[in-house]
Amino acid sequence: MPGRKYPLLLLLLVLSVPHALATHNRTGEIAVCKVDPSNPADLEYEVTVITYTKLSAPADRPELPLDWGDGTFDSIPRVDLYDDTARDLRRSTYVWRHVYAGPGTFILSFNDPNRNDGVENIPNSVNVPFCVKTMLLINPATGHNCSVRFQNPPVQDACLGSPWIHNPVAYDTDGDSLSYEVSVCLGLDCAPIPGYTFPGPNYSIDPTSGTIIWDAPTGGQGDEYNIAFTVKEWRKVNGVWINVGWVMRDMQITLFPCENEPPVISQPLDTCVVAGTLLQLGISATDPDAGQSVTLSAQGQPMLVNPSPATFNQTSGGQSAAGTFTWPTHCAHVRAQPYQITFFAQDNGHPVNLVDIATMNVRVVAPPPFDPTVVPVGPAMELNWSPSVCANATGYAIYRRNGAYGYVPGHCETGVPAYTGYSYLASTSGVGATNYLDVTANVPGNEYCYMVVALFAGGVESIASEEFCALQERQLPLITHVSVGVTDAASGIDTVRWSNAYDLDTIAWPGPYIFNLYRGTGFTTAGELIWTSASHPFLAHPDTSFIDTGLDTESQAHVYRVELLGADGEQVVGSSVPASSVFIATDPADEQLTITWTHNTPWVNSLYEVYRWDGADWALIGSSTTTQYLDTGLVNGEEYCYLVRSTGAYGDPDVVSPLLNYSQETCGIPIDLTPPCVPQAQLDNDCEAPLNTLT
Repeated sequence: MPGRKYPLLLLLLVLSVPHALATHNRTGEIAVCKVDPSNPADLEYEVTVITYTKLSAPADRPELPLDWGDGTFDSIPRVDLYDDTARDLRRSTYVWRHVYAGPGTFILSFNDPNRNDGVENIPNSVNVPFCVKTMLLINPATGHNCSVRFQNPPVQDACLGSPWIHNPVAYDTDGDSLSYEVSVCLGLDCAPIPGYTFPGPNYSIDPTSGTIIWDAPTGGQGDEYNIAFTVKEWRKVNGVWINVGWVMRDMQITLFPCENEPPVISQPLDTCVVAGTLLQLGISATDPDAGQSVTLSAQGQPMLVNPSPATFNQTSGGQSAAGTFTWPTHCAHVRAQPYQITFFAQDNGHPVNLVDIATMNVRVVAPPPFDPTVVPVGPAMELNWSPSVCANATGYAIYRRNGAYGYVPGHCETGVPAYTGYSYLASTSGVGATNYLDVTANVPGNEYCYMVVALFAGGVESIASEEFCALQERQLPLITHVSVGVTDAASGIDTVRWSNAYDLDTIAWPGPYIFNLYRGTGFTTAGELIWTSASHPFLAHPDTSFIDTGLDTESQAHVYRVELLGADGEQVVGSSVPASSVFIATDPADEQLTITWTHNTPWVNSLYEVYRWDGADWALIGSSTTTQYLDTGLVNGEEYCYLVRSTGAYGDPDVVSPLLNYSQETCGIPIDLTPPCVPQAQLDNDCEAPLNTLT
């Protein structure tokens, strides 16, 4: 669509159009949307400008000047026209397209002379141009964007002395979060109008619902006021909320004297539904004025979605009215942000129908994946589940922990909460990608538990599947004990024990069997062969322990690995997961020592008991479920010695438990290393004394 360039059009209009022809602009807004959201390289956008003008004014605009915000100006054509003679209104719709050269932040605007005469809060309004703006952000990191649209027209009169309540019913097709704020009306060069005032002290807009209240208008019959507000779109990108656009609307309010009070509508509670279920709720309202009747209605994006739009039907009328909101929710409605629905109760008072408004939010979440299973396959776990009932799922996220938690999602609770101890493991792509092989679930005797959630556009997660767990088969030996027996720099002793590979296929891996024990310093790698067992014909090999002597257990930890060989040493079946001793250290402070410890074990340690030497024996002084303990109330300069005993277990109940292992012994001396606070000095001068006083 070619542009209609007019760099001098606005200036010519200002210079040549008489005031009588220019007193017409009452309200307006600009919406903009990417034409092809599926093509990131296509930067063509379509703008829709809607204006309401005074029909009785001779001025009219078959075309409207538009600034695209990139130095380009177009004269865009009117494509639709609607006249309301009873309200002296003409609604004009203008549509045009434009291709941007690249990413950026662009402020779209139109500045048209002039506003209608007699606006009370705009000085000399007949000579003040009309302007509204819209911000468009084009950024590959945030994705394509369509600006906010309004479902409720900016046409609502007010009664003198009665609350005026309005909601524009803004909605965003991209599912962005919306916020609302009051703005100053704009005039010449799209700058704030000098002398503009807000309509009274009790005028406000709710920042989350968008409901505007003026309580209560004062003035005279036919007085007109213009207000403006901005609706901002917010989108979370990499965990940070970013303002991806905003739309400003300018609207006019006309006052009339009335003998009327507004109706009162019931306030529905926010709610949440699982996609595929029916949401149905009742709304009621009552009018305080006898003889008047109430009409109920509803607006919001649920009434516009496809498929399965919501409906609202008034079921009874009169001074008290009732209606039913019904929404057969669908998987296509799943998104991160809730949908806002606005309910209106309008009376039939004269000359103005007064309104009360109630808003509610409805969040639509996806159901969980069903029928999850997990089975051990060699040194791995194979996961399967049924495809999501929502065909628009983009894939699945898999979470894992050692041992079951017993998590049952709360109402509409999505994802896997961190408090369950589950950690993200991996994801699959596509609604049909319903299996995963976890090759890291390779510790024999451990119980691996999983939950799966379906993923949707924007990273939205479904309700989590039920927990599903399996024990890893004991096809390899597993270490159960690495405990320091003697702490010494040269004569230290570690005791190592392990369990046999009782689930090994002895047909595929025949005996006789031999164990090799490997050692290393630190916590991860055991590469030095330190012992080989005797050969044994059966899997239940009796040699499952070793006392390792002549070690430096004072300054370093040791890690061990057991290797299983079959066919009398001719076949390597495999190795256990390495396991290390617990190694502790002390960190001194004023009258206290912090004891910390490190280890690497294939089993899960649930408790650590801290012992301190009292001169005759090791006394238990406390315990911790983390890897540190603070010992307080000590004497600076004195030495204190400690050791820690860990308590743990594998998930397999057939493996011996609890697993008790001791650290080495270590000592520390508390010392005050904390600098004192900076003194607060004050100098007072007495000139007559003369005297300086330092406090």
